Amino acid sequence: MEIINKLIKTDICHGIEERFHGKNILYYDIETTGLSASRGMVYLIGTAWKKEDSGYEIQQYFAYNAIDEKELILEFARRIRSFEILVSFNGENFDMPFLKKRAEYLGLSVNILDYEAVSLDIYKKIRKYCGLLGMENAKQKTVEKFVGIVREDMVSGKELIKVYRDYLVKRDEHMRDILLLHNSEDVTGLPALAGMISYCDVFEGNWEISGMENVETGILIVCELKNEIQKELELKNSFVRVRIFDKQVRVLLHTISTELKFFYPDYKNYYYLPEEDMAIHKSVAAFVDKEFRIKAAKENCYMKRRGDFVKNYGLTNLHILKRNYSDQEEYVEAGELIKMDIQTKEFREYLINILNSFIKQV
Repeated sequence: MEIINKLIKTDICHGIEERFHGKNILYYDIETTGLSASRGMVYLIGTAWKKEDSGYEIQQYFAYNAIDEKELILEFARRIRSFEILVSFNGENFDMPFLKKRAEYLGLSVNILDYEAVSLDIYKKIRKYCGLLGMENAKQKTVEKFVGIVREDMVSGKELIKVYRDYLVKRDEHMRDILLLHNSEDVTGLPALAGMISYCDVFEGNWEISGMENVETGILIVCELKNEIQKELELKNSFVRVRIFDKQVRVLLHTISTELKFFYPDYKNYYYLPEEDMAIHKSVAAFVDKEFRIKAAKENCYMKRRGDFVKNYGLTNLHILKRNYSDQEEYVEAGELIKMDIQTKEFREYLINILNSFIKQV
């Protein structure tokens, strides 16, 4: 087995080091001869960690042959013990399970790759947001392109399998360099890709609401993120527009000026007045001639309200209005919403529902 060390002098953390300030972070990636641990082997593991202000230390473990695989896994197992956070791209679903199965196959302890460190799987965190961000899939090279990483390596992981097998026969140093370059770029790209989880913060509610105000076109809600996003993102539909940039999320709820209906839930206690097109409680209806009132049904047990409204996204403590009883779209009065305490749990959940509604649209 060969251990290759090199230092890359670059600052590509995009906030990930600041997010876990004071924690030791290890980035890792493996290369295998197939997707099945029962039929393939691990021939290369790349690791990287921050070296204060000097950049990133890269350490790769390369197997000259199948016999080296056992030592390769042992070296990696020793390395991860020194770190508090392990960052990978699909490592929870592929890399680590593959390594554990290979360790067991090679007669190593099943616990050798157990670790107390926190695992951050970038793929697992960001995959459901790819559509929103305009990415066709969540593959590593696709995400790298999104964040602006330009690779020198042009070989796919699948193509590398043949390169490694040819290397085992020919021992061509150029082939070895191709293998090492691909893995090195996979692992050194992880700090930049890890910065993508700032988008997850937006939709998971990892922000603080700093204000809400009436503006010309609606109600503006402003939230502050702890970590800066990498690219500005704008989301919009007929009811809301969201701008995400730097460390800020700005949600603009569009108001509509119209007439809507508030439906009384206990319709059996109401009468409907056809001429007035409204429902009144039975205690009041007793004073209305029977020819001018009928028993209310769900569909006509309402009071009309005219004013400015915004779409409702799960609020239950305000008056909920609709155009018609069977409509799915609900609204709340803009005046009632603007009076809400923005620091309550219910208001936070309302905002999270607004943001996550865009995921459902993709």
